[in-house]
Amino acid sequence: MRAGLPLTRDSENGCAAVVRREWATARLERRHYHADYFCYSWHMDLDCKLAAYGIYLGFVIDGDSRMVLHAAVLPDKTACRVYEELFRPAVATWGFPDQLNTDQGEEWRLCEFVCFFVWWAAGRATPAGRLPHKIVPSTSNVCCCRLA
Repeated sequence: MRAGLPLTRDSENGCAAVVRREWATARLERRHYHADYFCYSWHMDLDCKLAAYGIYLGFVIDGDSRMVLHAAVLPDKTACRVYEELFRPAVATWGFPDQLNTDQGEEWRLCEFVCFFVWWAAGRATPAGRLPHKIVPSTSNVCCCRLA
């Protein structure tokens, strides 16, 4: 330790400080996002800021154009309500997306199941049994991606 300088975590081990700084920078930087075409990727989320009053705002946003495909005001966030009032009207207007991006909440499970089932029933699975969607591991999102 040099005389006159306080002892800090960064001065003890410079390499560890660099690694910590690079990790924090990578976590905070915005990543480049790309959707191949319109309705390739849908992002669905609920705003629960008014949950104390029984009001939930739901949105379906296109990943390519960032257009709001459907918005709804919901009295609760049950899976059936989200499917009936948010997901189904968007599908009726725009068709099924190739990707469905959500957080890991239970309210999205029915929408994810419907996406899996429709692609399977439409014969988009391969003879080897591989489904046309896969769950992409993530700590904050459940992403269903088309493989075929």
